[in-house]
Amino acid sequence: MLLMTAPIHAVELNWDVNTWPAPVAGVPTLSQTYAIGGGNVTVTIAGDTGALTSTATGTAASPQTNARNTGGIVPAEDSLLLRMDFPEGTPAVNAQEVTVTYTFSHPGGVNIPQFDVFDVDSSGSNQFTDIAIASGSLAAGGAINPTNIISGTANNNNGVDTATGTGASGGTSSAGNVTYVFGQSGVSSFTFTYRNSAPNTNGSHLQAASIHDISFFVAPAVDKTFTPNVITSGGVSTVTITLTNNEGTNAILSADLIDTLPAGVIVDSPVNIGGSCPGTTNATAGGNTITYASGSVIPTGACTITVDVTSTTPGTYTNNIDIGDLQTNFGLNTIAANDDLTVNPSVGVSTCPSGTTLLSQTGNADVATGAGGTQNPSNAIGGLETLPTTASNGNSARLLGGDTLTLDLSDTVPMNGIIVISIARDNNNGNVRIQDSTDGITYTGTQTFNSPPNDTLQYINYTVQSTNGAQFLRFTRLSGRVWVDGVEYSQICQSPPSVDLVITKDDGVITTYTPGETTTYIITVTNIGPDNAAGASVDDVLPRGVTLNGAVTCVANGTANCGTISTGSNGGDGTQDFLNVTGVDVNAGAGNSVVYSVPVQFSVNMSDY
Repeated sequence: MLLMTAPIHAVELNWDVNTWPAPVAGVPTLSQTYAIGGGNVTVTIAGDTGALTSTATGTAASPQTNARNTGGIVPAEDSLLLRMDFPEGTPAVNAQEVTVTYTFSHPGGVNIPQFDVFDVDSSGSNQFTDIAIASGSLAAGGAINPTNIISGTANNNNGVDTATGTGASGGTSSAGNVTYVFGQSGVSSFTFTYRNSAPNTNGSHLQAASIHDISFFVAPAVDKTFTPNVITSGGVSTVTITLTNNEGTNAILSADLIDTLPAGVIVDSPVNIGGSCPGTTNATAGGNTITYASGSVIPTGACTITVDVTSTTPGTYTNNIDIGDLQTNFGLNTIAANDDLTVNPSVGVSTCPSGTTLLSQTGNADVATGAGGTQNPSNAIGGLETLPTTASNGNSARLLGGDTLTLDLSDTVPMNGIIVISIARDNNNGNVRIQDSTDGITYTGTQTFNSPPNDTLQYINYTVQSTNGAQFLRFTRLSGRVWVDGVEYSQICQSPPSVDLVITKDDGVITTYTPGETTTYIITVTNIGPDNAAGASVDDVLPRGVTLNGAVTCVANGTANCGTISTGSNGGDGTQDFLNVTGVDVNAGAGNSVVYSVPVQFSVNMSDY
């Protein structure tokens, strides 16, 4: 058999370079770790390792690196020798075996194109027959088998994972070679098992096989960061994409690497592209993609791509580069990269959350504390109604223990209204609970605020919980040591009205039509709330054969309004009678409803139905 040659690159566990320690006093070394390709390769031998200590022929015990078995390579190369003594008379087939496991610490695993084993053969009846088995594991989980096995003339294979000796092979011959082909990325380990398949009852009981050099590709890696990762609306952050190549030579992109920015984040203008990656990077001002072009190079080690981005939409955005997005001649990235960018409203320009509307804009009134624990801001909306007695800093209100700080809004904010609050703190961090109150006595609602970094303004959208609205906000320290530099009440955002209109229609008696008879349908509209309904409409097209038999009347209960009633005979097919009511007002709450009485008659002509 001609030995297959692995793709040439520098990442290799080469037994001419990475030697195995010789046994000490006949006791073998069973584990070794080698730093290769930006990670560690650990080789561990287990199983019936007592058989490895044999010196029956006067030679040193295995495992060891030498050129005893060469697989026909000229000039001869060292390999990892497994030499075992299976005692004569061993009665059971496969009674003893050793396993050699290669474990890779490289993030996301490696790509092992193939590896070769020398001298898998048989010495004849009742002596020995080699069995060599290969399997692997993926970094993402799950076991794998070789994708192909190539046998020599002294063995055959089952096409799955096992090669078995069928004839004799010399130590320098290629006849006993077996090539296991994996050829997939993300391999975290593989195991080679070597054993005998026949009872040793006649002749030699010594066996030997050798594992040749292991060549592998290290998966390229990608990382992503925003610097800074918190900006104000309209600010600029630099996204840095780091590409890592732990091969001994340049990696080449086989497809475009495209980083799609999250909605709300765009490339800044003018475009500012930088970094150390030598290939072609493309980005367009106002666009949402950054592309490192196919054919570009990742040099050995790592390189970076930097692009300035911006956003005018407050929120937190996660930018992802998924598994497999980085495609190179050394394989795909097997670990995703992501980072978050937080966009805060600009100082003095707070915005309402999506789905709400601005109810009132009061400006950015700073409610800061004065010396001696008093509060007298000249431009405050309301003020700090009470201050903690422990306030000792002339520029801040200090919250310790169960201390509270109360903000009087002056105006009443309706239930479900959203108050945009901004808080700055100095020196220490902690958690603060925020609650609201109508009267400053009974408080409801709970929202926990984690104070921002030193001297940083942070906006909070607080939703009012009090049924009758809120005039007061109370801040209570929960943990940590908090100095509140300022509390700012800048605007109220009102959620859209929420109504639940219920309509029923019934004549109270009739379940079948009787030609020529009359009845009155009662249509009732009520509002479950929680908000009032204004400008609603009622539409009712009568069934075929049913016609209006008088004027439609309405009774409005409570604060309801019947609206404008109109009827006609231009229904769904141009002949059916209909009822249409517009401008119906029904406030939420018990006793509020509108009731319409619709008199009708059933036709005596059966063809009308």
